[in-house]
Amino acid sequence: MKKAEIILALIAIAAFIMQLFLVPLSTLTVLSLLLLSIIYYGFGFALFNGIRFRKIFKKESYKEVNTGHIIIAVGAGIALGSTVVGLMFIFQNWLGAGMMLLSALSILIIVFIITLVLFLIYKSNVYARILKRIFIIGGIAFLLSFYQTNRVILNPELHQEAQKSKP
Repeated sequence: MKKAEIILALIAIAAFIMQLFLVPLSTLTVLSLLLLSIIYYGFGFALFNGIRFRKIFKKESYKEVNTGHIIIAVGAGIALGSTVVGLMFIFQNWLGAGMMLLSALSILIIVFIITLVLFLIYKSNVYARILKRIFIIGGIAFLLSFYQTNRVILNPELHQEAQKSKP
C-alpha cells in the first residue's frame, strides 16, 4: 500500500506538471488524486499502523496495534484524504476549491496537534508516519492555500468574472 501511495503521488505530480505545459492530462491528475484519497480514507488505519494490504482482514495483524493508534490513524486518514481532495480542487480550478482546502486544512491542523503531542509523549512509529505525511501533504496544501486566496488578485479577469456572477 505504501508503494501504491508513492506511485499515485508521483503520477499526480507528473500529470500536474504536464498540465502546466498545456498537455491535457487533467483526467490522470483527478484519477490519481482520487485513488490516493481513497487509500487514506479507507485504508489509513492500516497504512499508518504498518499493516500490509494482504493482512488487513487477518486478526493476528492487529495483536500489536493499540486501539489509540487505530483511532488516530482513522482521523489522520480522514484529514489527509480531505486535504488530497482539496488539492485536486485547486489543481483543477474547480469552484469551491478555496473552501474545500480551508476546511481540510482545519481538520488537518487538529490532527497534527494531537499527533504531535502523542509523538512527543510516546515516540511511536505510527505517529512518525502520520507526521511525515502531514508535513508533506499539509505543507503543499498550506502553500497552495495562499495561491488560492491571491489568485483573484493576481488575475483581474477572475475578479471581474466573480463580480459578474454575484447577484
